[in-house]
Amino acid sequence: MDAGLPDDTELEPTTTPAPVTAQTPVRIGSGRYEEGRVLGVGGMGRVVANEDRYLGRVVARKTLLESQSGRARTRFLREVRIQAQLEHPAIVPVYELDVEAEPPSFTMKRVRGVTLSQAIADGGAGGSASRSPRRLLSVFASVCQAVDYAHRRGVVHRDLKPANIMLGDFGEVYVLDWGVARVDADDAPEGSVSLGSTAPLQNQRAGTRGYMAPEVLLGESPGDARSDVFSLGMILFHIVTGVRAFDPSSDAEPGPVDATARARDLKLSAPPELLAVCDRALAAAQDRFESARALYEAVQSYLDGDRDLALRRDTSDSLTRSALARLEDGAAAEQRLAMRDLAGAIALTPTHEPALRALHRLLAEPPREVPPDVRAALSSLDDRRLVAMATPARWTALLGIPAVIAAVIAMGVRDGQLFALGCVLAVVLGVAVAAEGWLAARREPSSRPRARRRDLGPLLLLSAGAAGFSIIAGPFVLVPALATAIAMIRVLRDARQVWLVIACAVLAVAGPYGLEAVGVLPTSYSFEGGAWSIQPWVSGFPRGPTIALGLVTATSVIAGGAGIAARFRRELDEIELRNHLYLWQLSQLLPPSGGSPSAE
Repeated sequence: MDAGLPDDTELEPTTTPAPVTAQTPVRIGSGRYEEGRVLGVGGMGRVVANEDRYLGRVVARKTLLESQSGRARTRFLREVRIQAQLEHPAIVPVYELDVEAEPPSFTMKRVRGVTLSQAIADGGAGGSASRSPRRLLSVFASVCQAVDYAHRRGVVHRDLKPANIMLGDFGEVYVLDWGVARVDADDAPEGSVSLGSTAPLQNQRAGTRGYMAPEVLLGESPGDARSDVFSLGMILFHIVTGVRAFDPSSDAEPGPVDATARARDLKLSAPPELLAVCDRALAAAQDRFESARALYEAVQSYLDGDRDLALRRDTSDSLTRSALARLEDGAAAEQRLAMRDLAGAIALTPTHEPALRALHRLLAEPPREVPPDVRAALSSLDDRRLVAMATPARWTALLGIPAVIAAVIAMGVRDGQLFALGCVLAVVLGVAVAAEGWLAARREPSSRPRARRRDLGPLLLLSAGAAGFSIIAGPFVLVPALATAIAMIRVLRDARQVWLVIACAVLAVAGPYGLEAVGVLPTSYSFEGGAWSIQPWVSGFPRGPTIALGLVTATSVIAGGAGIAARFRRELDEIELRNHLYLWQLSQLLPPSGGSPSAE
């Protein structure tokens, strides 16, 4: 690219420079320059590569098109005078002006590279590091310095846009096309640019729609330093987002631009600090940065003082992408690593929306498979529940079983053998209740689901112990209450075994009755005249002891069951409280836009 026009080819000198003497003519048309190939043709001039015979270099020569009017000539001369007087590294130097020739022409440094428009497009598509967003911000800072220099010389560019900014191959930055620049002669500082007879064009409205300030578009101002700041703000928005802030074909009324809202509406990702700078540069004239220097300092502050912000954001982006890939896998181990990645991303950038949304997804969606650690925790929780509920059951068995045995003895034992069998089974019941809680307290947590056969033995012992109470009043009086209490304890502990528990509890009732039906045990009941008579195996039913026995057994079952239920309810309340506190903490971590859950 040469002076804003596409070109990548060097034009090497083809002849030996003539010796330079004091009488050597220096006019452009005098034979000093040999014309080469055309580098480009614009609306007003034609740019050609010229070989400087005396200095052995190639320069760019811009000549006014012969078809142009006198007004174009005036603009042409204004451009070269302004460009020549602005001696700044980011402004292409002018070598010579030939006004005697027709049409007039001037020579300037030949520059090579790409326009900022091309660099933005390349950077957005993952171009080279030299055209990365951070590099382009450095380029923008250099442009701000050049524009500030021009403003201090009394010159307003009035047509700042990415197409008029060139990036050289070796880090050079150039601000091009000063043809519509305006010179403020009213309050010109010392050393300001002088236009001479070319001044009349400077108050005309000029610029490119899409980068012009609202007051210029509406004809309220011909353009000043703050209108150039607005154009720079448009360029900055284009750099940080990759898109233009304003569609030139839009019929929208010109006005200040809310860059942050614009980026949000277009779903663009950009550093909020730079969007805030854009907001101020694109505000109403009285609220903008007071100078291009102030805009430069704001951008440079981001590049210098907050240089690590971009690195942290880039690292957060990488960690979030890694976490999302792990979440797609669904394995428990991958979810653990995904959680670590997201924690790192949020630690680096607490407001990183993609990481917050991914974290919410991770916390809201359970893994496809239960991790071994969770299985071990659930197994340990089962055991703790059993220990907790075994305490009231143990006291019930410890106090209730001896009391029942004593009551039977007081009622009078009829069959010593059956009484002894019943006592043995009652003791088995008490030992089973006490032992199960004791073993659960000392059991190592397991990452595997608890095997049902492991619980079948204790269940059968509990059922047998409950069935033993059928010697007192048959299988349908005391036994169902005991079996119900046992079943409740086991189901509250682990609902996955509900059918196994029900089967064993029913066996405690149906087993003795079945033995009666086949004649192994004596019959417990008789039915005559619509009455149901109990025929106890081991004792009679005298009034006092029988009532005492009924009170003891009913109180034991009721108190034991209520104690177990109360203990379980307290544990459930504690779990619910922890869960709501956890949800509340999560809602503090995730902002509403991230879809945080409510603790209510």
